[in-house]
Amino acid sequence: MLKRMAVLLAVMIWLAPPLNALCENSGTPEDGQTQTGSGTNLEGALDWLKNLLFGQKRKTPENMTHQETVAALRSLGIEIPDETVRETEKAVADMVSYWKTAGSDRGEQYWDFVLLLLSRLGEGEYDFDTGVWTPTSSQVYAFDTEVYDIEHMYTLFLKGVSSIVPGFECTDVTEHITVWTAEEAARIGSLSAEGTTDVAFTLNGHRYERQLDFMGDWFSEEAITWVNEVLAREGFSGKLHMFFDGGQGLILFYGDDAYGEELRKVVPRLFEEFFQY
Repeated sequence: MLKRMAVLLAVMIWLAPPLNALCENSGTPEDGQTQTGSGTNLEGALDWLKNLLFGQKRKTPENMTHQETVAALRSLGIEIPDETVRETEKAVADMVSYWKTAGSDRGEQYWDFVLLLLSRLGEGEYDFDTGVWTPTSSQVYAFDTEVYDIEHMYTLFLKGVSSIVPGFECTDVTEHITVWTAEEAARIGSLSAEGTTDVAFTLNGHRYERQLDFMGDWFSEEAITWVNEVLAREGFSGKLHMFFDGGQGLILFYGDDAYGEELRKVVPRLFEEFFQY
């Protein structure tokens, strides 16, 4: 702040003579004379001074171009192939065209490009014949919360976490689903859960277990809270940062709190108030 004040004082002293002249000449011109645009020059000088001292308008997810978004994500260490950028831009353009054909004037929203780009980066590749999931990024993990392989839902999730968290190599993963009877469900009074899923794994020789709500083919976000608790207990320097993908999926990153704050300057925080993790 003191540096800015010193700069402001120095610039004001330097600009005082020309600004005074501009102010004196910015009034109504005398008869037979034309105004030389002094008022415009004064406004321009003041704008220049404001930008010098306080910078241009800060970039946020709401006002970034595609190119600025990609550059910001890359500056955070996220690897983004040019081909993926082009494919995402085409997909967004096709979506907008579809809505227009359907009679909607929705247009492209500021979150469309960045969320679709990150989802494509982190979704990995799933083999429906073997049930094997292969990561496609070491910085982003994205997945649909309506899961195809219900019986291995959290096994796949933990594999996704290990793809972005260095040193998170869990073994002996087990998960067991218990579906409540109608009488049990009525007694418990749950509005969403249909039973429980007992999940366990071993990390660094320590066994961790957690009972999660079973909601059919829907993923329980409580698993993210659990993993963050494990990361803290095991001495990891970061945690999972979660973002909503705008549909029914989640996008996860790993890093410390400072990294999470930088991500939030680029990645839209849709419905973040509903996230409990």
